[in-house]
Amino acid sequence: MSFDPAWMASSFPDIVGITEIKRGGQKSVYGGTHSSDGQVVLKVFHPSANPDRAVREVEAARTILCPRIPRVLELGRAPSNLGEVVWLREPRIPGQDLRIVIGTGPLPPADLMRLTLHALEALAAAEQVRIVHRDVKPDNVIRGADGSFWLIDFGFARHLDLESLTASGAEHAFGTLGYSPLEQCQNRKDDIDARTDLFSLGVTIHECATGVNPYRAGSPQPAEVFRRVEQEPLPPLPNPVDADDCFRDLLLAMTRTRREQRIDSAAEALKWMREIAAHENIN
Repeated sequence: MSFDPAWMASSFPDIVGITEIKRGGQKSVYGGTHSSDGQVVLKVFHPSANPDRAVREVEAARTILCPRIPRVLELGRAPSNLGEVVWLREPRIPGQDLRIVIGTGPLPPADLMRLTLHALEALAAAEQVRIVHRDVKPDNVIRGADGSFWLIDFGFARHLDLESLTASGAEHAFGTLGYSPLEQCQNRKDDIDARTDLFSLGVTIHECATGVNPYRAGSPQPAEVFRRVEQEPLPPLPNPVDADDCFRDLLLAMTRTRREQRIDSAAEALKWMREIAAHENIN
């Protein structure tokens, strides 16, 4: 759904030039200029959305202290003719999401390593406060105008110390098929942790390096995507990214089909990536 422009203008008088950026099942995302904060992103959750999930996104973003994740500037509720809506405001990151960036071609090696370093910094910070993003994919990573990378959209995040908002035994878990690992596809909630996000990040990096997500190549039916995730390990990168080819090993360690065979934590993956980055002068 899309919110009425007149309602938007009256509900958010401190923001001018409000324009829709994208629309999803849970919320609509707008850009505009705030009277004191400059360029901002405004997320307005649809009245039909689970308000607990909306608040969960805000709390996740507020809890994780990391320069690779946009901070929440303001949270509120507003009445509408469809019911009360929850909204939040964040600074807008100048740049483009990776889906647009890789539409023009794969990323060069230096950008691949910088993407991995910055995304792992975000995931390690989330891991420290026991939050799993659950929807890492090119659409949810921004490449800033300065070449940095930001992890966005914690709308599907789960705090491992809080009760899940997805029913046990539900047929479908939150996430995106083709990026989600096996335990997430099967909604095995007790098995979801930082290693879930590491798998999704690894698939994202592979796609950014090759231009293809092998699980989704050829636009297969969902059952075929699931079969590939379950039965076909992510192929090794065809070409070395760093001089010692350690990057390829890290990617494989992040994307093993079975969770227990992956690298143990985002912190450990970050330590590995920092060693590669130091050797390659990436920051």
